[in-house]
Amino acid sequence: MLCVQMACCAVLVSACAPFSYVGEEAEEVKETAANDETAYKGTTKANDIESGKAENIETEYDSEEYSKAVVGISEVWSSTDDLSDEARAICGDYFKAGDASYEISIIQSDFGSGNTLKVSVYKQEKDYVGSSEMMSFEIGFNEGSTEYMAYDLSPWDRVGERYKLDMSEASSGKIVLSYAPLEELPEKSEENANDEAYAKQDPLEGCGEYYSYDMLMMPYILDRPLNRADIIGMTADELKLLRNQFYAIYGRAFDTESLRDYFSEKPWYIALISPSEFDDSVFTLLEKRNIEFLKAIEAEYSEDPEYYDKKVKEEREALDALEEAPYKELIPDYGEVYVEIYSDPRNATDKGIYYEANGRIALPVSVTPEQYIEVIENNGEAEVIINELTGEKRIMKRCEIPNYGDCVLYDPDNSSEEGMSYFLAYEPHLGHYSLWHNSADTIFKDVYLGKIYVMKGAEEEYGNYFPLQKNSDDENSPAGGWRHMDFDEEDVSMTSAYSGNAPEFNEKGYLLGLYYWGD
Repeated sequence: MLCVQMACCAVLVSACAPFSYVGEEAEEVKETAANDETAYKGTTKANDIESGKAENIETEYDSEEYSKAVVGISEVWSSTDDLSDEARAICGDYFKAGDASYEISIIQSDFGSGNTLKVSVYKQEKDYVGSSEMMSFEIGFNEGSTEYMAYDLSPWDRVGERYKLDMSEASSGKIVLSYAPLEELPEKSEENANDEAYAKQDPLEGCGEYYSYDMLMMPYILDRPLNRADIIGMTADELKLLRNQFYAIYGRAFDTESLRDYFSEKPWYIALISPSEFDDSVFTLLEKRNIEFLKAIEAEYSEDPEYYDKKVKEEREALDALEEAPYKELIPDYGEVYVEIYSDPRNATDKGIYYEANGRIALPVSVTPEQYIEVIENNGEAEVIINELTGEKRIMKRCEIPNYGDCVLYDPDNSSEEGMSYFLAYEPHLGHYSLWHNSADTIFKDVYLGKIYVMKGAEEEYGNYFPLQKNSDDENSPAGGWRHMDFDEEDVSMTSAYSGNAPEFNEKGYLLGLYYWGD
């Protein structure tokens, strides 16, 4: 999922293989960890964590020794840099059944961490696009292990609280997060609600069953605005299901039999709230915007069902006939992709349900882990490609002034050039580092120049405006900064190209929407 997350630093964990640490065994593990000084290098000890006394928690620790002390087993932490296929398979984003405002994200902890996974729990913000981190753990993934115990070390009220991650059904897209205190709390009631144990943030918040977003119809509709390109070839019944999916992921029950039957077959669906008691305030502003969009399209269909049935049939035939875009294999599954397309009619051709337009595609300049080690750790040099089309390269060296950046890129053909300083950011989904520079953000390299296929109805929009509604009186006069990608801008001197670093492509590589995130 494409989320703008207000993430805060947090680390620490224990993992079980298999899970069995309860009662006296748990106390032995805690005592072992508390007494093992070699396992801690500035970290908070286990007894302080569990008593709630931990304050300034450092993140530097010896992972191997720590796993031995806290988990009581060796070889929890992989000695290889690459994720195993089993660990890689569970990486991704998951939503909570019955309340999709909660999300779990699982990624590789960092380069060189092998099968060490970072598991973060986020909560959606209602008034803008983004989410805030609630909890964060690290687990040493073991093949054959299904349950892991982990202490939350995110800098919030629940620091040191213990949780269990059940991954026994992770291969099917399901993960269960539950609260697992060493000492069970009494059930919360009116009498004890103000007790010290409940004075902190509710430790049960965020617990529950989580399911992969891949189980949803068009899962990206939770992250970006829908437009007419998205619904090409969709029937009125499919639009109705898509709209009601918003309600289903928040636990709303359905009176309509067809909806009740459809969603009851989904493993992630839990009917928690009756239709009369359901409150639309659970939706984010973006979700509300998409619901209203779908309602409007459904209303259009209802005005002339026969016409739209014929139109949908023709659209489906046209979609089936589309050839794969020539650049499709260049588009990664994760990360930024910069797309720039001329917006005037002279550079675009109408192809029926899509436009064929001149443009370019660029990916972040990347640095391999091996290059990173050679430059940053060994103070050596590495050759970095900054344009895949021309083969243009730069020499990367370590920056001697850390405040300026991590590295400097020099032109090998211009020895007098001072070079530009850049910071490096590890991309766990892609297994390499990207470069960024101050407010210019990510540094891109061209990988494709030529025709780009844009589905009719696609829109360009600035990400921070996603929650804003369009002007109800004039669809072409939006509240935020966005444009229909109609290629009708005659005066090129007064307009700019369509561009963005977060495009949405369909399965054949045709552009559905072009969005920009950044300063």
